[in-house]
Amino acid sequence: MQRVSSGGRRKHADRYRELRAGLAVLAIAALVAWGLLVASTAEAASPGLPRFEDRPCWKTLDGDLAAAGARCGVLVVPERRAPPAGPELRLAVAVLPALAAEPEPDPILHLHGGPGAFSLNTAERWIDHPLRRDRALILLDQRGAGLSEPRPCPELSIADFRIAGADYRPGEEIAARKAAALACRDHLLDQGWDLGAWSSRSSAEDVEDLRRALGFERWNLLAVSYGTRLALEVMAGAGAEHLRSVVLDSAYPPGVRAWETRTPDFARALEELFAACAQQAACASRFPTLRSDYATLLAELWQRPARTSVPGSRLLPDETFVLNPQDLAFATHQLLYDVRQHPVLPLLLEQAIARNAEAGAMLLGMMSGYATFFSRATNLLVECNERAPFQDVQRESKAGEVWPLLHRSHTWFRADFEICEAWSPATGQGREPLALPLAAAVPTLVLGGRYDPVTPPAWGRALAEALPDAHFVELPVGHAAAGSDDCPRDLVVAFLADPTHRPATDCVAGMAPPRFVTDAVVHTGVLRLLVRVRNDPNSRLAATGLGALLAVGLLTGPLSSALGRRLGRPLVRRGWARRLAVASGLLAAGYWAILGFAIQRTIDELPLLLVIGLPAWTAPLPGLAVASLAVGVVGLVALIGERTAPRSRRLLDALLIAAAGLASLAALSWG
Repeated sequence: MQRVSSGGRRKHADRYRELRAGLAVLAIAALVAWGLLVASTAEAASPGLPRFEDRPCWKTLDGDLAAAGARCGVLVVPERRAPPAGPELRLAVAVLPALAAEPEPDPILHLHGGPGAFSLNTAERWIDHPLRRDRALILLDQRGAGLSEPRPCPELSIADFRIAGADYRPGEEIAARKAAALACRDHLLDQGWDLGAWSSRSSAEDVEDLRRALGFERWNLLAVSYGTRLALEVMAGAGAEHLRSVVLDSAYPPGVRAWETRTPDFARALEELFAACAQQAACASRFPTLRSDYATLLAELWQRPARTSVPGSRLLPDETFVLNPQDLAFATHQLLYDVRQHPVLPLLLEQAIARNAEAGAMLLGMMSGYATFFSRATNLLVECNERAPFQDVQRESKAGEVWPLLHRSHTWFRADFEICEAWSPATGQGREPLALPLAAAVPTLVLGGRYDPVTPPAWGRALAEALPDAHFVELPVGHAAAGSDDCPRDLVVAFLADPTHRPATDCVAGMAPPRFVTDAVVHTGVLRLLVRVRNDPNSRLAATGLGALLAVGLLTGPLSSALGRRLGRPLVRRGWARRLAVASGLLAAGYWAILGFAIQRTIDELPLLLVIGLPAWTAPLPGLAVASLAVGVVGLVALIGERTAPRSRRLLDALLIAAAGLASLAALSWG
């Protein structure tokens, strides 16, 4: 469930940014690893388990663990412990050492969400994180997730994405997703997997095994989303006595009927966002009917889905995605997770209403990482065992009557009812939820986000009241509050430094609501350009060559003048052609320099805006390219008129005019 973002001192690893470059490689690697590891699933587990094996650090999506001094390895555990049986599971682990010369002895273990998400592939946000100042930080990919092996049915997440991209009505989509999920289940059973062994209790035992294997007497847990459910399992078991403190961010506690209230919880977060827009004069003026616009768009997509081309997509066989109301609901739900995306949502909705197909394609391309890096099969293995038996589809349908159109469209999670009804018999009866309150009085900080569409703050508040020693803080953010802003991050840092006291919450009052973007330059070629330059070697070579040509053209004049002064005679005499050529080159270089600044600033502040284009202040930017071309043409005419000028100067001027012209033409044509 989790999404992550960072403050000003951290780069966002956003699973939104150009993940497609490594999709095929990771999927193939996961398939190969899975095939090798399940070959002996029917055999008893090997002796000497659990154990920790050091290994070279992995290449992650956005960070260099080895360069950060991390100790990497795998925790090897049996699939089932009582009695030990099944294949060996190899759980990926990275230990980032504390930055202090004399660190505290109790590290921090990060527990990711899902179930089925990951920790190691978001390493960048942890490398310079203040939590590492005094304590080591341990990243663990839970069983079946991330870089851990084996990963069950890696093709299932991709199948779900492809089904979403097909032209299905809700009932057809649910049936297709059910068929894909049950094909995965049957395959796992054929391979001898013990589906009942995949549970939060098993993962909690993995956590305790990891503590012992690494040799820590005590440690702290930083848990997010489903990770909070796992942390509670640790708190309820033998591992509780080894806990110094626990942070539960976006709590997913036992006993909540999460599946029955998914649509109301989603609608509540949407209403909060619509209200925030209405309270800002600029947003209210620009988007006066935001709530009804969203409902209108859902209704229109029911009647006429939008067919969107996604060129180069490795996930869609025909490179086409049909955007229907189910997709709009899912995309909106996911975008509500990250408070940094909220300011762009009204503008993005406007573009969707205008049927900006290219913007839709770019958005889908950014979200396609979900299909490869989130383990849908692991999610079902746990949730069908622990959640499904205690949910009532009839109550879910009744809850959805308050928001009928949104409920009809919000099928991504509703499919789980039918999937798990057929899946669960293979795992046995579901396990009763943990009983609250827990006996262990571990100092605990619980965080909740006002705009969180999946784990509402009411859950966190109720959980804090049920724990013996807990504090609850609500923040104006989405999901995964601790990674969304400096204030919640500082709250976590302060609490872990001294968990015996409630951290000061003065900064919460100073957190501003989302500052909605009310205008932008609609230019979807921006993101397309970034993707091409990042992923296509030929495009990178062309961009590098063009930049080098322009730089050479601009530098030859000053270098020739300096050399001429040294020799005591001018090598190149200046004329109007030279002045105009330099002006043309400077205008072209200025265009690309300002564009680069605008893109980088947008990535840092509002990465989702790149789906639409650039901030409104960049509107005059193409004028620089036009001016460069115009000045270059005049310079070319002047150059022709200077027939008596030295050949060397004329060649240099022609080079600069040509370089500036190519740079300007590229600027005007790439979009």
